[in-house]
Amino acid sequence: MNRLDRVLFKYIVLGFPFVVGLMIWGGLGDASQLSQSRGMVRNIWDSLGWNLMAWILVSLYFTSKMVISKRFRSATLVSATKMHERDEREVMINGNAAKFSFLSTLAILFLFLFMSLFTVTVGKNTDVNKVAGEKENFISIGLNLYPFGDKNNNVKSAGGVELVNYSGLPLSNSMMFMFLILWQVASFKIAVKREESILD
Repeated sequence: MNRLDRVLFKYIVLGFPFVVGLMIWGGLGDASQLSQSRGMVRNIWDSLGWNLMAWILVSLYFTSKMVISKRFRSATLVSATKMHERDEREVMINGNAAKFSFLSTLAILFLFLFMSLFTVTVGKNTDVNKVAGEKENFISIGLNLYPFGDKNNNVKSAGGVELVNYSGLPLSNSMMFMFLILWQVASFKIAVKREESILD
């Protein structure tokens, strides 16, 4: 990692709290009013906005370069995860930890896939006497197996009241990716500590 990349990496880390602060401030207040305000509040709001745009561009540069360059990817992620391979013992520890992290993350991905594949709706018909042969309570099960976008495949009864409606994981895409990244790093670090305690 050259000097420019090190400076940009530090900016990503140090600038992230200001990005979070802008998101919280914009969520609690009215963004349109803040952008039209004057004085110190407007200056701070504009500065945080420019910081957000710069942070997004620098983060895009970093993530793209990590995908393209093997050397840059290794240097960045090894530094971020504090991975050391100074002797055969550390190589074996990192290998076992990487295996554990990979398998546990793969298991979570299978769980997420299973939980996002189906929908379940449990409800109660309010006009059961008007429709011949229709039961008072109903349950419908569907599949979310679509290659592009989300489809509304919930089966609802006319005039019915839904008691339970499960239509996949409640997490957004960004939160799911964030959880998987944090889980992989955390599981690797935990496995390293466990392997070190076993070998010591």
